[in-house]
Order: sequence, then structure tokens, then C-alpha cells
Amino acid sequence: SSGINAEYGGLSKDLGFQEYLDRPGTLQSKIDDFIEDLAQEMDFVLLTDFFDESLVLLKEQMGWEFQDIFFMKRFYTVDRSRKDSTLSQKTIELIYKFNTVDVQLYNFFYQTFKMKVKAYGVDLLKQKTAEFRQKRIDFENSCFNKPEEDDKSQTFNKEWTLTDFGQEEKSCTLLHMRDILLDFLISELQVTKDFTSPDAEEMMKIWSGKHSPMSPEDKELVTSIQKAYDDHGVEMNVR
Repeated sequence: SSGINAEYGGLSKDLGFQEYLDRPGTLQSKIDDFIEDLAQEMDFVLLTDFFDESLVLLKEQMGWEFQDIFFMKRFYTVDRSRKDSTLSQKTIELIYKFNTVDVQLYNFFYQTFKMKVKAYGVDLLKQKTAEFRQKRIDFENSCFNKPEEDDKSQTFNKEWTLTDFGQEEKSCTLLHMRDILLDFLISELQVTKDFTSPDAEEMMKIWSGKHSPMSPEDKELVTSIQKAYDDHGVEMNVR
């Protein structure tokens, strides 16, 4: 089994591929069944390689507004030179070998993504993505005072302060808190609802010990922010 275990990585494991290993058939047939079942269960898959484009397509599919897909980057890297680095063919082959399931999983959903792009319109998606990026940055800049950027990687959020507009607009606070809240809630769900793990309860105790639980005041604040966001949306009075 060690050979099979070496051929699927974290993503496939998180999505439940391990239970397919006990099924009869070849490894490839198990991978095919796994991907087919995921395709039936998931109506939409976002690709991090095309994150903004994926969000725009999701917005269109759900009938949302741009404000519904605003986000903040947790980290920002000014130096992108690493993207130009090249891997040797041997390294690429090793990556494929030891990530067989993840590679096939990505390739499948990349093809579905390309079909969605074609159906929506390549030029239209480029136009809408550019519009989304500008609106997101404009809103972010209206919410926060940012320190001057230097030529090094820096963490977003920590040194940002709310502008006058940001203090009045609860959606700015929600934007700032969303990553923290999602990290807490998703982590809790992943651990407590992980029925494949016999140690889920113990895992949650360990995780909770490292994260302060939300106080009633915190929950009330989050609820009020979310309600304001749902009821009124974001007023785009960008300065």
C-alpha cells in the first residue's frame, strides 16, 4: 500500500480518496471513480491559478454582485521572480509520480473551468475580471489606510487601519475579519465533521486550545456586520 499512498497527496486525501483504495479494480479505475463522484457532488470548483476569473464566473452563476466576492489577500508578494523559475524534466516527472491523483484531479477540473470560460466568453471574462480587480482594490483602498509598500513580501491586514469611511461601513470590518472567522469556522467543521477520523474529538480539543473561542460580544458583532452586509450591501462611495 505504500506505493499507492505515495501517489496521492493532501488534496485528494482531504477530499476522501482514501476510502476508494479498498474498492476492487486498478488504481486508475479508483481514480476515475473518485473524480467522477466529485464532479457529481461539486457544482463549482475554483482554481487558485485563476482565482479572480473563477470568482467572476461564480458571481455570474449565482447572480451575485461584485461586492459579494470581494476579498483581502492575507499575504502579498511584490517580487514575482519565482514564477519565472524553471523545473527540470526529472523534477516534473517526480512531482507527477508522487502526486498522481492530485494531478489528474486538477487536470479534470481545469478542463471544466476552460469549458465554463468558453461558454461565458473569453473576452467578456477578461473584461469582467479586470473590472472586478479594479473595484476590489478601490473598495479596499477606501476601507483602509495602508503603510507604504517596500520591495519585500509583507503581511496584509496587521498594520492596516480603518479610514473614516471604513469605520462607518461595516462591510469593511467584515472584509477585514472574514479570513479570521472563516479560518475558525472551517477548521472547526473540518475537525468535528471529519467522520473518517477516529480522533476528531481529540483533534478539536487540541485545536481549540490554540485558538480563543469567540465571545458572545464577538458573535454579536459578526452577526450585526453580516446582517448589515446582507441587508444593504456595500455602498461604493470610493474616494
